[in-house]
Amino acid sequence: HVLNMYTRYMILRYFNEIPMPNAFEYLNNLFKTQSEYVPCLDQEIIVEYFKRGIKYKEICWKKGLKHCTTGPAEVVYYDNGRRYYESYYLENLLDRKSGPALIAYSENGTLIKESWYKENMLHNENGPAIITYNCDGQVVSQQFFVNNYKI
Repeated sequence: HVLNMYTRYMILRYFNEIPMPNAFEYLNNLFKTQSEYVPCLDQEIIVEYFKRGIKYKEICWKKGLKHCTTGPAEVVYYDNGRRYYESYYLENLLDRKSGPALIAYSENGTLIKESWYKENMLHNENGPAIITYNCDGQVVSQQFFVNNYKI
């Protein structure tokens, strides 16, 4: 998947197995190759793709800020087409009133982490602000935060 491929690239760079002039070309061939601008109400959605045409990222912008009131403002995908994570932004701040603002998935689509944010601060008055799951969907850890302070 992409993160492992990027890690491989960094290791190869470290051991000088990829000459510096080819580094940008290597990353450019690995990641996104085009963007499309789709008007969405008063917002703009930028969709980026992997070289093979598989969706890499969707970002919803409003006046230069990540912002979406109808769903996640950013969705990033694994190169197998499954979601890697989705994040909810209001005026460029991680924020969601009705659930976690950051949700991460494993490469096979299993939920692995949920984080609640209010105005870019870890925050959940009704339960844990961070929940981590194992591959079977069972809770592994919970952390409680209010206004970015661990309780």
